[in-house]
Amino acid sequence: MTYYSDYNWDVRPDRLVLDRDFNLKTAGWNEGEYFKIVYVDGRHQFIKIDPVEQFNLGAKVNGT
Repeated sequence: MTYYSDYNWDVRPDRLVLDRDFNLKTAGWNEGEYFKIVYVDGRHQFIKIDPVEQFNLGAKVNGT
């Protein structure tokens, strides 16, 4: 687990804007991936949606 501090996050009702210096690859994320928000053990978490679930939602998977 990696903790990120000293970043500026812009939290809005319709989006979460990451800091310019935040590296998606370091976090293991890629552009175009989908996440869902779940509540587990008293904390909200962004969980990456499996590509099959993403496809079932009618979204593009892996840019196709």
